[in-house]
Amino acid sequence: MFTFRKIVVVILLVLLATAASPGVSWADSPQVRFMETAGVSASLVSVDSSETVIQPRGGVLVIDLRATVRIRNDGTSPIRGISLGVWAGETTLGSKASVAVPGLHIKPGELFPLRLALRLLRPLPAPKENIVLVEVDGLLFDSFRFQGPDRLDSKRRLTVWTMQADRDRGAMREVLATGGPEKLREQVLARLVAQQQRPRLEARSLGRSVSTSVRNLAERRLTLAFSDIPESPVGALTGSAFVAGRTARAPEVTVENRSSKAVQYFELGWVIDDSLGRRYAAGSLPAPSSPIRLAPGQSIVTSADRRFSFWPVDEGASHNFLVKGIRGFITQVQFEDGSLWIPSRKDLRQANLLELLPASPEEQRLTNLYRRRGLDGLIEELGRY
Repeated sequence: MFTFRKIVVVILLVLLATAASPGVSWADSPQVRFMETAGVSASLVSVDSSETVIQPRGGVLVIDLRATVRIRNDGTSPIRGISLGVWAGETTLGSKASVAVPGLHIKPGELFPLRLALRLLRPLPAPKENIVLVEVDGLLFDSFRFQGPDRLDSKRRLTVWTMQADRDRGAMREVLATGGPEKLREQVLARLVAQQQRPRLEARSLGRSVSTSVRNLAERRLTLAFSDIPESPVGALTGSAFVAGRTARAPEVTVENRSSKAVQYFELGWVIDDSLGRRYAAGSLPAPSSPIRLAPGQSIVTSADRRFSFWPVDEGASHNFLVKGIRGFITQVQFEDGSLWIPSRKDLRQANLLELLPASPEEQRLTNLYRRRGLDGLIEELGRY
């Protein structure tokens, strides 16, 4: 099934330290157990979960997990990203979560803290100990080498974020090299303004499509448009969705593999036009949850029996919002050999998407660093790696 998805990345300020701390057990707390992951070049140095609150409510335990963990890089190359899996059960809605932290550059032997702030649910009765289990699901190193069980698709997600980070850091370094510090300042200020002024839209899932007997009589079939990125290995051919007011349902898209390698995953980004001429980025539509193999030259029809409503973050715009048009574009492609493709900044600019899309986690981190430390601090950071 497809769902519109807003990807929320937890971006943490990582404080580095090289001094070693006394080791502790991964089962530091009787209620919150941090499990050691075999084959992962990272070790837990300390954990503080004393602020965690666990209380019964109805037939479930409500777990407000508040913990700070310090992890050491025991590998031989810098860590670029880490993903933790958090479980309070396997079947209950809200019983598992993940914390993914991209934008790192943790050298061998260095320590870094991670702050966990999550709400989980676990059905009653529950054991008295190990109510919550936390483990490393994946580490991505500077060479794009991955370690971990990858139960949460961490390898693909961390790799995409790191590719985006390298792309956006490289763009800033190029501006610095060709135009000097003041040109870099000019670009960063322009990106800050663009981030602030970018119209924001929240996509809410309304579950499965309703039956034909109760559908909105004003509903119409909308032909989808597509922003073609010539370098994209996958191209969208045709598509449609039913729209009424601020809702859309049953999106259906035909895509084609125009590369020379088999594709096993792709994502479509969506842009919504409203009746007043405003344009919004509206999240992404992943490929089917079941594995696919899209051979070179092969096409596939993707569809979703789902309804969505769209709500501009600006309350003034939300009052009279109506969907007028929907445009799609390919945001990422994963090949059968594990390699990935993402659009370049040039691709996004030529498709008139660069100013419209949310900034990558790395661009947000770098522009926030400019706010805190100024131009000299940003230049120093760009020179680290």
